[in-house]
Formats: sequence, C-alpha cells, structure tokens
Amino acid sequence: MKEKRVSFRNLSPRILGLITGFSMIMYYVGQTGSLFLDYAKEQIEQDSMYSFDSVGMITGLTAYDLITAVISCLIVAVRGSGLIKNHPKIIIAGLSLSALEVLFYTVIDLLNGEGIYISAMLNGITLVTYLLMLASIVTFKETLAKATVLIVAVIKLLSSAVMFLFSARVLYSAEGIADIIGGLALSYNNAGLASAFITILLSFYIYVLITYEGRDIQEDFTDETEEKYAYINIYKHTFLFVFELIWSLIWVHRTTKVMNEISRDGKIYSPAKEVLKQFIPFYPFYWSYTQAKRLEGALNKCGVEENGMGTVAVVMNILTAFGGEIYLQDKINEYCIISDKKLRKKSKYVYDENEGIVPEYPVDTTEQKPTEIVIDE
Repeated sequence: MKEKRVSFRNLSPRILGLITGFSMIMYYVGQTGSLFLDYAKEQIEQDSMYSFDSVGMITGLTAYDLITAVISCLIVAVRGSGLIKNHPKIIIAGLSLSALEVLFYTVIDLLNGEGIYISAMLNGITLVTYLLMLASIVTFKETLAKATVLIVAVIKLLSSAVMFLFSARVLYSAEGIADIIGGLALSYNNAGLASAFITILLSFYIYVLITYEGRDIQEDFTDETEEKYAYINIYKHTFLFVFELIWSLIWVHRTTKVMNEISRDGKIYSPAKEVLKQFIPFYPFYWSYTQAKRLEGALNKCGVEENGMGTVAVVMNILTAFGGEIYLQDKINEYCIISDKKLRKKSKYVYDENEGIVPEYPVDTTEQKPTEIVIDE
C-alpha cells in the first residue's frame, strides 16, 4: 500500500499562530532583557568618574540602542498578539510597522554614513522578507504564499550562514578546545539563526492560513472534555514553557503515560525512562516523532484523517524549542474532544450529598467470604 504524502493542510493556523507568536515574543523579550542587563552591568563596572559622549555612550552600548530595542519589542508584541489571536488584520499592522521600522533605520544609517555595506545589506534582506509576507497575506494567494516561504527560508538561512562564517574568523586564533567551543557559541549567536527560524515560521504561518482546508475540531469543546486528565488548556500549556526545562520534563512524563493509554499499538513506554532519555542528544526529536505517530493512529481510528503528524512535530521542534510539544498537546486535546474513551482522573472517593464522602470500593467487612467458617450462636 502506498504511504500517504505528508501534508500540512490539516495543520490549524490557530495552533501554528500560537506557537509562532509565543516564540517570537519570548525571543525578543529575552534579547531586549539581555541588552538592558548588559547595559546595567557596564554602568556598575565603570568608575564613578565616567563620562558620556553626545549620545550617552557607555563602552559601546548607548541610550539610543536601548530605545530602538524597546520600540522593536513593542512592534513585535503587535505581531505576536495577532498571531496568538490568529487575527490577520493585527498581523498585517505588525508587519507594516516592522517594514517601516527597518526602512527608517536604513535611511538613518545611510544619512550618517554608518554601516553602508553590512548594515544596509542586512536591513535590505529583512525589508524584502517583510514586504513578501505582507504581499502574501494581503493578496491571499496560495502561489505567492508558497513562493514566499521558499524565498524567505533561502534568504534567511543563507544570510545566517554568511554571518556565521564571518564571525567564525575568531577560530583561527583559538588556542585549545575551550576557545573553540566559545568561538563556535559566539558565532552561532551572531548568526541570528533563532531569529531566522522565527521569521521562516511566520511566513509558513501565512501559507498555512491561506491553504487551510480543515475544520478546527477544538470548536466542539465541551465541559466533559476538560474532565479528562489527558486534556490541558493549550494557553496554560504554552505559558508554562516560560519554565521550559522543568515543564518540558514534567509534560514528557505525563504525556508518555497518556499515550500508553490512548494508543492501541500494544507498546508501553516507561515515563521515567523517557524523561531521562530527553538528555540524550537528538532523542527528543525521536520521542516527538514516535508519540505523534501513535497519536495519529488513535485519531485515525476515531475517524479523523491525519497523516505525517510525526514529521510535523519534528519540524515544529526544529523551528522552535517547544513547538512540537505545543502541537502534540493540541492534538491530544483534539482526541479528548472526539473520543468517547473516559480518560478520567481516578479517585478513591466520590462525594454524595446525603452520605458525604463515600469510597468507590466496597468496605463492608461483614460479608461472608467463601473460606470463612461461621458458627451459629
């Protein structure tokens, strides 16, 4: 039997927008916070007799840098909120503001005669990506959206590769393994690969928004769904990834137990072992793939046509640190909605209005046992 091709047409723009928006806000808030911490550290390290130049410079960081970082963060907040709400008009407004911001700083650099080559080139690349995404979402054309994803991916990955190689020149003077590791880490950070992946994910969201053909089953949510222990509110689940490592390990342990019950493939995974295996390089990708495939089989048995869920989960994990986890939990929530399987929390006691707390198991010790001898009085 010929295996079905992996398709992203069943990937809901709602969940992809949530992943993209949250990742974007977390990244830029982290970058801005790091910049402020560096600025504060440099102030503390200066002697009490330090002096400012005309733009308030303190060893490289300026008040102008901080102001531009805050403005960028606010614009990203507009884009991010539009993605989380899955609201195209807010996203268009955010992309327009971002394009104007890049154009403004490019003009400023050119007028000041600063960064004419590298800065103008990087700003030009960023401006092109924003304009392409704007054109895609405004025209709502599938062909343009697909071409935009490919163009943005190529542009951002190539520019990151060039920046990595440019920064990696420090490795020529490295002495020892510690210098090499430090140089590679610095080069990776300067390459802006994380930012590139978020931009690619944004263009991919626009493509999914335009091509989505399914119906979001989450609309069928009922109060009974929330009673199933496999269900987690997706916004709560996403927010908990602020504490990424802690929540990720807790969630892997919990989800492994859930999948052992949901899946009917006869395989039982040890939750404790799966948590420990998360520290093995690349194993989290394998875990996401296998558990998503198990869930795919369970959803198909419930009448939902799913294929390639394992691949989608891995792609989400590559583009963002926790995208696969959010995607997989959203699909577990979908299973809780459409499945008639109980998946309820097991409790020893139930509450009765007349009798109070009543054990679910029998406690009548006066019942005669088969091997018990009863002597009549």
